[in-house]
Amino acid sequence: MKQLIKELAIQQRELKSQRKTGTLKTIQRDSVWSDCYDEETRGRITTSQKATQAVQDNKVRITAALNLYHELRGSSYRHNVRDEYWGYDRALKKLREEFATQLAD
Repeated sequence: MKQLIKELAIQQRELKSQRKTGTLKTIQRDSVWSDCYDEETRGRITTSQKATQAVQDNKVRITAALNLYHELRGSSYRHNVRDEYWGYDRALKKLREEFATQLAD
């Protein structure tokens, strides 16, 4: 379980660094958003948006892993699980099943 948490943390750091777009060039706006930037800048923005979504999705899995770790140790402490953590229950259930499978092997 500790190894999974470490791997998720490393992955999260990499994803967070991908969110940065660098310096965006300001270009005269014509009519729509896609006309504002050159092709390279639009690509960086798209990559940044995808990485941001992945970071938010990964946050749920990391929280579930940390809470399962506390549960397995017998601790009553749980990391903050708010209503906007869509999919938290599903992620926790999947991790429990994976852990049970590992114990069975």
